[in-house]
Amino acid sequence: MIRKATIEDIPRICELGLAEWILEKGWATGVDWSLNTTWGNLATVITDDRAGELFVAEDDDKIVGFFLAHYEAFTTDMVPVCHEVAWFVDPAYRDRGHGFKLAEAVEEAARVKGVKSMSLGISLNVTKHEKLLEQYTRRGYHPFQLMAFKRLDQE
Repeated sequence: MIRKATIEDIPRICELGLAEWILEKGWATGVDWSLNTTWGNLATVITDDRAGELFVAEDDDKIVGFFLAHYEAFTTDMVPVCHEVAWFVDPAYRDRGHGFKLAEAVEEAARVKGVKSMSLGISLNVTKHEKLLEQYTRRGYHPFQLMAFKRLDQE
């Protein structure tokens, strides 16, 4: 089941958010998913529809994934754009459609608010994410730009 996140969901979202950075990216620095740091940001998205969207996926009566996005007036005509901030499904619950149902929920919520476009991030590890990029393309997303990331703690 996919639903809007509530304040009560924040501890589990933080747990999954940290898992995303460790499991998927191989490190946990750079983004602080601790409850003390993240609570206010997530609570803002949950309570202020203008800030963004936060949906969770439930399976076996527990939260197994989430999709966090924020709105930004990014284009020159100040039309809001929806940007994926974090999107993660517990590996034990993948290949059940949770990830794309989460994306559909965020897309629809943004569409209802008049948002005209949405962006998703993808890692530079093309081999790892080739399948994901193919799935994004089938859903109507198109590669737009390449972002580079530098770790400043390992120079």
